[in-house]
Amino acid sequence: MKGVLVTRSDSNVKRINPFTLFLKYSYLPMQAGITAFASLLVLIFILKFSDYIIWNNQNVMLDSMDVALASVGLILVFSRKFLENFKSK
Repeated sequence: MKGVLVTRSDSNVKRINPFTLFLKYSYLPMQAGITAFASLLVLIFILKFSDYIIWNNQNVMLDSMDVALASVGLILVFSRKFLENFKSK
């Protein structure tokens, strides 16, 4: 079997490579989610570091709630990219 049968009309059979399905439905959404996670975590760190510089706080720490906030970004972006694949055309 060379591909996955997507639609079948009278004589027109459209096949998609399984690697393309993997890219579209799992790799690309996960890549977008991890990028969002890293971006939010860097943004939070920059804001905490600027707070340290401006207000002369004693230390710069990332709490578990900061990581949880970045994880919410991962979940939201992953879900959005994953659900875009099922949008009617």
